[in-house]
Amino acid sequence: MGVRDTSRADSGKDGGKYGWLVVFGSHICCAFMFGVIQSIGPLFVAIQEYFEETSSRVSWIVSLTVCVEFGVGPFVNVCVKKIGYRLTVMTGAALSSIGLLLSAFAPNVEYLYFSFGILVGLGYGLVKPPAVGIIALYIKKRFALANAISSTGSGIGVFVFSPLLQWLINHYGWRGALVIFSAINAHLFVSAALFKSPSVRRRDHGENSTLNVENKDQQWDAQDFGTLQKIQRLFDFGLFVKYPSFLVLCISVFVGVGIGYHGSPAHLIARAAVMKVGKPQEISFLASALGIGSIFGRLSVPLILFLRPRHLNSSRLFGIVLVAAGVTDILSVLCKTYASYITFTFALGFLSGTISTLLVQALRDIVSSVMLTAALSLYAPFIAIGGLIGPPFAGFIYDETESYNNSFYFYGAALLFGGFIMLTFELIMNRRQKKAETRECKAEMKTAN
Repeated sequence: MGVRDTSRADSGKDGGKYGWLVVFGSHICCAFMFGVIQSIGPLFVAIQEYFEETSSRVSWIVSLTVCVEFGVGPFVNVCVKKIGYRLTVMTGAALSSIGLLLSAFAPNVEYLYFSFGILVGLGYGLVKPPAVGIIALYIKKRFALANAISSTGSGIGVFVFSPLLQWLINHYGWRGALVIFSAINAHLFVSAALFKSPSVRRRDHGENSTLNVENKDQQWDAQDFGTLQKIQRLFDFGLFVKYPSFLVLCISVFVGVGIGYHGSPAHLIARAAVMKVGKPQEISFLASALGIGSIFGRLSVPLILFLRPRHLNSSRLFGIVLVAAGVTDILSVLCKTYASYITFTFALGFLSGTISTLLVQALRDIVSSVMLTAALSLYAPFIAIGGLIGPPFAGFIYDETESYNNSFYFYGAALLFGGFIMLTFELIMNRRQKKAETRECKAEMKTAN
């Protein structure tokens, strides 16, 4: 039933040496995509002070970036089908670098909504699904390890970029820092050059067809399908119907990750500055601690999957970690010293890294390797909408109550609710899907006989 992948990546060699070069390229892309966004804390503080703006207004920069980055997901899937993995990522590299450069000349916060929020967000949105999804076309048996290696780029990016950004701001101002970051970001072009996809075979809607996702072989004749069917095939919206667990995962991501997490790195630094838990340089290191924790969290996923009980699949593990992250956010209000705050930061980084890596694993386990890029593109708008809601609302809570503790109560509650959705409804949907698959298999056997 569904999608069947018989690419050369199915072999025991896992795509050969070139497959691991693709993993390395994906690792670099993740370092920029997530590293720059999650390292925005020092820039967030500098911009707020420079323009003398409220926390909620500056938070819209983060929200728009996240919203656009993930909101364009379905269209990224179409871009991959039309122009391929390589050109899609290169286009994203160009847009994000231009957006960072233009942001250096911002006369006000509203300008940054466009240059950083929209252009940088659009650029990174074009990078993520193909950069992560292409791994599944090359690596099969060791996908958990390959996914962990790729996603550790995010943690390393935060670890490196946050102190670098603070150092650049101290020496060149926030405008000079953005110019330099624009040049560094252009290295995404090098990674994109590696993304040549293999030919794959998939069985979809009862039709067998060999598809080279680098070319135009995935185009369909409009005469064969109605308008709605053509749109559904083009964007792969049928995944929501075919895999009910995928829809549950998307809703959980909307609440837990989109609303509950994406604004917390910026507010984490801002809260530490308000609480004066350390010197400015010590506070900027908190983002590095977040990155270090994220690295350990991402690398731990293959071990977690190996040691997990049989009844805990990757989707349920994802829900459990969401709950743990929510509890951590709520308990963070007990942190009064720098030592306790950096411990909380490391723990949150560890859990966020685990969440991100488990999410890709869960998507792949639900929809298969061939459709991973499509799934990454389709779940993205759920994070986008959540990211548009979460950070500004948390910033509004701070402006009204003058306490970031209340903002983190909000983040923690959203993470807890997202985990609850995953743990409750995934089990129900998974049972229904298995029953439907069993009925379809019996029907196919009866037809064959």
